[in-house]
Amino acid sequence: MNTRGSVGRLALGVLLAAAALGPLGAPGGVGAAPAGQTTSQQTTSNGDLGPGATAQVANTDGEGVRVRTSPGLQGAVRTALAEGTAVQVVEGPVSADGYDWYRIEAEETSGWVAGDFLLATSPARPSVARPAAPPPSAPATVVVPPEFGEEVTATAQPPETGVAIGVPPPAAMPAPAVPNGQPSAITTIPGVYQRLGGYQAASPEYGMNIFIWGHPETTGRDLGRLRELGFGWQKTLFQWRGIEYAGKGRFDWSEADRIVRETTAAGIKIIARLDFPPDWARSRQTHNGPPDRLEDFGDFVRAFVARYGSRSTANVGRVHAIQIWNEANLSREWGDRPINQDQVREWVRMLKIAYEAAKSVDPDMTVITGGLTPTGTMNDEARDDTVYLQWMYDAGAAAYFDVLGAHGAGYKAPPEMSPEEVAADPSYGGHASFAFRRVEQLRQVMERNGDGDKQIWLLEFGWTSDEVNPAYAWHRVSEEQKAEYIVGAYRWAAQHWAPWIGVMVLWNLAAPGWTRQNEEYWWSITNPDGSPRPAYQRLLDARRSGLLP
Repeated sequence: MNTRGSVGRLALGVLLAAAALGPLGAPGGVGAAPAGQTTSQQTTSNGDLGPGATAQVANTDGEGVRVRTSPGLQGAVRTALAEGTAVQVVEGPVSADGYDWYRIEAEETSGWVAGDFLLATSPARPSVARPAAPPPSAPATVVVPPEFGEEVTATAQPPETGVAIGVPPPAAMPAPAVPNGQPSAITTIPGVYQRLGGYQAASPEYGMNIFIWGHPETTGRDLGRLRELGFGWQKTLFQWRGIEYAGKGRFDWSEADRIVRETTAAGIKIIARLDFPPDWARSRQTHNGPPDRLEDFGDFVRAFVARYGSRSTANVGRVHAIQIWNEANLSREWGDRPINQDQVREWVRMLKIAYEAAKSVDPDMTVITGGLTPTGTMNDEARDDTVYLQWMYDAGAAAYFDVLGAHGAGYKAPPEMSPEEVAADPSYGGHASFAFRRVEQLRQVMERNGDGDKQIWLLEFGWTSDEVNPAYAWHRVSEEQKAEYIVGAYRWAAQHWAPWIGVMVLWNLAAPGWTRQNEEYWWSITNPDGSPRPAYQRLLDARRSGLLP
């Protein structure tokens, strides 16, 4: 979780962690993984590294590897990845300072890593030429597998209760080949959709952030944990660049299909987080940020909802809700650009495009705003979430989401402690942002803007027990406190936030390969091997006893 509110504390933690490593963030040796180390993935030759390959961090003697902003030892250190971390290779090699460097993507980070410390787990895909940027007037046409063509074309017609905005659709563009069968073109009318609203959740419903993308070996285990807890929702990041990486309109649904199919079979609903554009959609490569042409994202959302929405005929399974982007009030999630009212207007335009695209093919899809993170700061790098939300309403956002997404890190305070109490006590951070109940102040903004009929869903919340990373260790709690606070948070919501609170998605079940160096590891309620921590057992007991109905 990005308690990234303390952006200064976060940057300090990254630098201190990286300073403990060598110039590459790993020993100088090259070759096989250290003796006695095993991996859960089948590996291939390192000659298979290249764009499209998957790999894992290896050969570091357990110390991890630095991720840099550019290839070479002069590149600034962005973060460090632990031994065993799974990555996607998107560019390279580039030779510099005696090493071959590869640009990689991992969970919520990207950058350049020396290839000596990557072990390929699947080979590179054939290279694909980056297409020329489409003109601004390009039609809202997407290419999807043929099973969607007939039904979605029919639902794209203006419904009697719909709101028509825009112009009639032009002729469909020629359809390029896609990995999963012969394509057919779907043309929809931008702005023509049914405003049915979103899924009305009980107050609360239970969800969990899990990491099963690229991990078929642990998917059943983690879904089984949710079933044991009686949690009905899981949230997974479906990176745009992990699906439409090969070029505009060229989709590889294989891994997304696997996740949706297995989750649906387990009887669990999905919140799909959608962001991280592919290289071809952006001229400026940063950690995350909007595409050069916002309509390209709309086309991706339309294709995604066509495949996994309630009206799909793909027989893969269903996604019940989509999260549009993540933490738009942080510069690092918006191309490292200033977070101000101009940026908010661009974000709301993207939200509008995505909302209309989703509703044009499935009016029942629940559209959630990317979770705003409580920052404790008010500058161009990170904006106060309550101020940012008001700016969203000023820009007209109310018409373009069904549910407000929020993040509810508890920091150091117990869940019942009010924002005012936390703000008055420096030992808890001395700012209202550092309270779990900060979400109540977001609710006040919604009500002031006449938007009180909508729910808030907590897309990430929890407490960390971090003993390693300075950016997070300042607000750590014990594992036993974490267990108590998580159960207390669900109880507080049930007793005080009905009916406006919806799904509360806990952060997280640990991913395979995480170590103590990963900040995410410390928020987890399980260990990377799947074994439970105190918070898991406390939740299980509370669910079975009826303390958490």
